[in-house]
Amino acid sequence: ECVMRAADETSFLTLRSGHRICVDRYGPPVSLGAEVVLLVNGGPGLSCDYLRDAHIPLVDHGFTLIAYDQLGCGRSDRPTDDSLWTLERYVDELAQLCAQLDLPPVQLLGHSWGTWLGTEFCLRHPHKVKSYIAADGACDIPHLVQDLPGLGAALGTETASMMIRREAEGTIAHPEYQAAITLLNYRHVCRLERWPESLQRSLADWNMGPYVTMQGPNEFTYTGNMKDWNRLPAM
Repeated sequence: ECVMRAADETSFLTLRSGHRICVDRYGPPVSLGAEVVLLVNGGPGLSCDYLRDAHIPLVDHGFTLIAYDQLGCGRSDRPTDDSLWTLERYVDELAQLCAQLDLPPVQLLGHSWGTWLGTEFCLRHPHKVKSYIAADGACDIPHLVQDLPGLGAALGTETASMMIRREAEGTIAHPEYQAAITLLNYRHVCRLERWPESLQRSLADWNMGPYVTMQGPNEFTYTGNMKDWNRLPAM
């Protein structure tokens, strides 16, 4: 169950680029030495609300919880320069956050797109991470793309053919295609009959600029600059 609770501290960090990102802290200040859980949410382009609220109860077990809105989403700055939406820049953003907050090695939790970012961060900055949880994500996007047609095929031959045709035609805004995506979302993105309020907030405020640039038009179509990313050989 998601918890609505005000942050113990909300701050805005200025990146080297001059952009600002919003960071929430729940629980003891970092200086008091509690274990730090750092959340890296999905998207890209989603606010941290849905992942943050679901993990606030960790504070009751003595943890310090850090969640942040990545550049381009939530309460952070939202520049419109598509060249900013790269994995390398997001990894550097996370490293700057750790440095500015003077974080010890953290318990890092990445969710969905956050597993791509989290995995890359761990490989580049292993000394900053004490443990890593990769939740509902992937480290090999080409392999993931190979598996996705099977999800559409489960909707039936006629629907699967329609989706392939509309993707080829570039008519994915058509209501019948969007209806199929909605059904797939309820089957594979969030299976609850009523989606949590915090998730609905994040989705309602989704900045599609980073998402389309890096992933594609939806959760089941990969056309962005991450489509060839595979870090399994580095593990």
